[in-house]
Amino acid sequence: MSTKTAKRPITPEGLKLRPFQKQNLKKALRWRRWLLTDEMGLGKTCQSIVMCNIRSRKKIVVICPASLRLNWKHEFKMWDTMNRSVYVINSKNPFEDYAGEDVLIMSYHAATRVDILRELSDYTLLIDEVHACKNWAAARTRAVVMNWSKKSTDIIAMTGTPILKHIPDLHPVVSMMRPGEFGKFKDFCGKYTNEVWDGFQLKYYGVKNEDELKARLAEFMTRNLKADVLKDLPDKSYIDVPIEISAKVAAESMKYVAAALKSIGGDGGSLNSEHIAVARRELGEAKIKPTIDYVTTLNTGCSGPIVLFAHHRSVLQGLRIGLEEKGLRVGMLIGGMSDVEKDAVVRKFQGGELDVFVGSIMAASVGLTLTASSEVVFAELDWTPAIMAQAVDRVHRIGQDRGVQVHMLVGEDSLDQMIVEVLESKMRTINKVMT
Repeated sequence: MSTKTAKRPITPEGLKLRPFQKQNLKKALRWRRWLLTDEMGLGKTCQSIVMCNIRSRKKIVVICPASLRLNWKHEFKMWDTMNRSVYVINSKNPFEDYAGEDVLIMSYHAATRVDILRELSDYTLLIDEVHACKNWAAARTRAVVMNWSKKSTDIIAMTGTPILKHIPDLHPVVSMMRPGEFGKFKDFCGKYTNEVWDGFQLKYYGVKNEDELKARLAEFMTRNLKADVLKDLPDKSYIDVPIEISAKVAAESMKYVAAALKSIGGDGGSLNSEHIAVARRELGEAKIKPTIDYVTTLNTGCSGPIVLFAHHRSVLQGLRIGLEEKGLRVGMLIGGMSDVEKDAVVRKFQGGELDVFVGSIMAASVGLTLTASSEVVFAELDWTPAIMAQAVDRVHRIGQDRGVQVHMLVGEDSLDQMIVEVLESKMRTINKVMT
């Protein structure tokens, strides 16, 4: 597929699609409703935006988990070729406040607001992590599948979650993508999964008529796995993920930009003063909740576990507790643990017994092998590039057979945002020299 049309480019200058992404778009151009199920890390967001560029769609509604709203805004700024205005709906502001915006980005919760839906029509609908619409009884499922989808001109629904994991969960999504073609819920389940009455309720397990179901899904669905397109991927890729934090904490952290830049540059700057230490800790603590939300969402789209790094003990403890409350299996490695305790956590992680490894950047950045994962998340940033690079290389080392994706969670309008580009640049330089 060419990345240009007769009128204008469909990708911005300096950015290009990978071969498998072009193939996806070429196939999906035939469809008005496209289910994009590439594995996590293969660029579903950019593919959907480029499709909107190809079709010259000006009015777009994005529905996604709250933790991904700012990331969608960031991606539109990167990949948009139509000078669209972008607005993130993050409050109960009346529709008049953003009625003239081209791209509206909202959470699933905001999508249940009838006042917004009532005012909109003739839009392209982008639905991220669409597996969230798996239960017909949930308000978000009814809002998206029964309301938003019916007023849209075309739809791109995205998920990296294995689509055949639990067949009943698939019914709301396929009913939206191909209205009327898959029948009612009971008929769909009766045809494609096994039904068992346990004396109290009807339960479903497994899949039947699998070949037929896959053939029907292939009429509107594309899917690639990392293992299938490894030749098209870099060994390591870095993603800056903007997250919302307290404006007060963000502003306080900005007082120390000059000192941070000096420290990263090796120019004698110091981040050890009491005031800077407090600001860094408060910045990390402000990122606990959005980090938990992001990692929980990431977990649903990954085929393997996640490595999560942070710096402060209060942040590490908060992340562990919060993720466990979300039902995830978490192991933590921090300073002060014995070698036996550390080894036990690593063995459980490598053995598939954990969903998330939460590690101190300092304590877990050397001497460990965490190749069961290909996803690294930094809730906090260390200002020493070599330490960050060493932490990434716990995952990117001998035994790793997948491309490693590094997610840098960046507090909006904070010290994070000011220095992450410098930090990443130096990390890449270290990686080139050392690997």
